Amino acid sequence: MHRLPDWRITLPLAQACLRCGARTRSGAACKASAMLDGRCRMHGGKSTGPKTAEGLERIRRARTRHGCYSEEYRRMMKAVRALSADASRLIDET
Repeated sequence: MHRLPDWRITLPLAQACLRCGARTRSGAACKASAMLDGRCRMHGGKSTGPKTAEGLERIRRARTRHGCYSEEYRRMMKAVRALSADASRLIDET
């Protein structure tokens, strides 16, 4: 018996999914597939962030920065400058 390729089976399922339907800048309806909230990834709106105290605390702890101005970096650079100044003084004395 002849078996259809996988894409022939799954493509009609993908085409049958719900569509976003939001109005685009051209005035036509958006044809992207919708997520659970009924809109696509482009028209779903921004996340409003965590609501619970646990969620807020988790976000606060997880917040990361590039580190250029972190306290640890500033302490390290202060130590590097002090070592560099000491090395320069030793070179000048000899």
